[in-house]
Amino acid sequence: MWRVIFSLILISNMSEASFESRALSVRAEGMGGAFTALADDAGAIFYNPAGLAQITLQEVTCLRTHPFDMSELEQNLITYLQPTQKGGRGFSYLQFTDSDSYKETQLLFSASTFISKNLCLGVSLKQMGLKIDGYGDTSKFGIDAGGLYEISPKIKIGIVGFNLNHPLDTEKSYNVGLCIRPILNLLITIDVEKTERFNSEIKFGQEIWITNNLCLRVGLKKHTLTQPTLGLGILTGTSEFDYSCVFHPDLGATHLYSFTKWF
Repeated sequence: MWRVIFSLILISNMSEASFESRALSVRAEGMGGAFTALADDAGAIFYNPAGLAQITLQEVTCLRTHPFDMSELEQNLITYLQPTQKGGRGFSYLQFTDSDSYKETQLLFSASTFISKNLCLGVSLKQMGLKIDGYGDTSKFGIDAGGLYEISPKIKIGIVGFNLNHPLDTEKSYNVGLCIRPILNLLITIDVEKTERFNSEIKFGQEIWITNNLCLRVGLKKHTLTQPTLGLGILTGTSEFDYSCVFHPDLGATHLYSFTKWF
């Protein structure tokens, strides 16, 4: 039944409901999606491409989830990052499907560079495809751009704009973020998001390393702050496993898993 309801909603709002915001980083979602001013791993491609300038190693990340714990819905994502002399670049492929009739794809390229010692800028170019059996298919080209500024070793601020070219009625949105590291093993993040049709949304996140190999994450998202998130990361040598859970007040929980390998 859930699959039928979900598909009907998408079909009836094909131009607006498709390509909506999705959970694209397990770590970021575990921190309530407040990632604009942190953005120092594969999640930077989606949350603030300027952050790619911070990477120092090649990285491959694979993510998998069934949104709202619905077996009919499946999301898979693979991301590759590569540092460059003056910044970093990344590639990503996303696929979101239901069991048989609906399919979204997104191919994305991002690049970032340092403008000065403390300032980096980045851009993401994305080709988004949508196919619904019996209703045809469409595609969109989108542009995201962001900046990241380090005020001090303990404080960073970030800003990012999504869908800046307004592809086929896809909404523009803007995030402003703050990242604070009060002590070595603790990160606190705050984001404010503004879309064209909705009021501003505040997001909070926190990551604390309990040991050298284990961290815990918590967050709050949505304008009512009624959507808590939880997560953890387990580091083993040159790889990391991440898990997060995002609670929706109506549709239930979404469990996300990812595996990262550095080279």
